[in-house]
Amino acid sequence: MANQESDKQVDVDVRMPPIGEALGEAALVSPAGEGSSAPGEHALLKRLRIARDGSPRAQAIAGGLLPLHALRLLLANLKLVPLLIIPVLINMALFAVSIYFLVQYAGQGVEWLWAKPAAGGALEQVVLVLWYVVYVLAILVSVALSYVIVLMLGGILASPFHDILSEATEKILLGTEEVQGTGLSFLVETLRSLGSNIVIVLIYFSLLIPVLMLNLIPGLGTIAASALGMMLSAYFVGLEYCDPLLTRRNTPVKRKFGLIREHIWFAGAFGLGTNFLLLVPFLNFLCMPIAVMGGTAMGIVLLEGEEGAEPPQ
Repeated sequence: MANQESDKQVDVDVRMPPIGEALGEAALVSPAGEGSSAPGEHALLKRLRIARDGSPRAQAIAGGLLPLHALRLLLANLKLVPLLIIPVLINMALFAVSIYFLVQYAGQGVEWLWAKPAAGGALEQVVLVLWYVVYVLAILVSVALSYVIVLMLGGILASPFHDILSEATEKILLGTEEVQGTGLSFLVETLRSLGSNIVIVLIYFSLLIPVLMLNLIPGLGTIAASALGMMLSAYFVGLEYCDPLLTRRNTPVKRKFGLIREHIWFAGAFGLGTNFLLLVPFLNFLCMPIAVMGGTAMGIVLLEGEEGAEPPQ
């Protein structure tokens, strides 16, 4: 009888809540260890630790939903709203510029790469239908990529404000008034963070340009460019918005790229989920600060996953 009661107790201790469970709860207090929360920590970190160590499917689901859970975290902590004002204004200005150029030149660019076929016989009609399919796809991809570019450039322009928001988010997630910092002055930290963002954006564009060149190949080239462009943007958006936390923890640039690569299902799905959030009216203006909050949570969990690392006690 004693053994049966002991077995039941073990079952209770190791049972984990499902990934899809609401992540906007306050905090859980449980014994420290793998997938557990330290006293005062937000429950979101526990869920992300479980996902990090789970299957690729669990990682992809948790990463893709993280922007929505970051939004819930924001709604539960409205004291962060003043920290969003300048990033949101920067986001709106970049969106306006992006949409202007998209409306003016995207369609012309497609017609320049592949002139609209003339209507004629059956074969010409098939080619014309294919042209319209490629045209619509190219416009949609242009919209998505322009939004991603807004995210990347916004990360540079709003870098100092993202650092402040990331640090405030980290305090809420860890349930503490003090978080690990670089020990440097505010100006030096700002310049350091700005430099890191510029490096990430330059590498992103250096890889994006060859991908966009595939559009010079009509039809299949556009489809290939679309797929590769979305995968590339998912990786770099995930990296860009984990960066404030990673930089504050003195993570070398090479290691930042390695962390995202090693957890590509997790961080890549977070980047892809952030990209989709850009397509939701009104929420897209909040996308940058929401991404910073989600990236802060992910950055904490990714660094804890390093060999020999333990969750904060």
